[in-house]
Amino acid sequence: MSPEDKIEKIKMMTPFVEQLLVDLSDLNISFSPTDGELDNVVLKNDIKELKISHQCFYRFSGICAVYKKVKKEYQYVELTDKEYITIYMKSVIEFHFKK
Repeated sequence: MSPEDKIEKIKMMTPFVEQLLVDLSDLNISFSPTDGELDNVVLKNDIKELKISHQCFYRFSGICAVYKKVKKEYQYVELTDKEYITIYMKSVIEFHFKK
């Protein structure tokens, strides 16, 4: 992915990330868009810190679908960018800070 494409992807994800940050602020988790060294976002509270690469956080690479069980079968369900941030990334972040 070119640097220009990365910037565009981050801009596209910004509204969803902003909603995530509102939810995380309720848990006293702060956000920094970069760690100043590598391409990582930084999330932290008083006790823990979590760095997630821009590649994963902004979904340059990452899951694009999940499966759900319907009766006795698993069905493929695509994730939108909004769902990726507000459901998938939020659950990963909350799990890290709760354990």
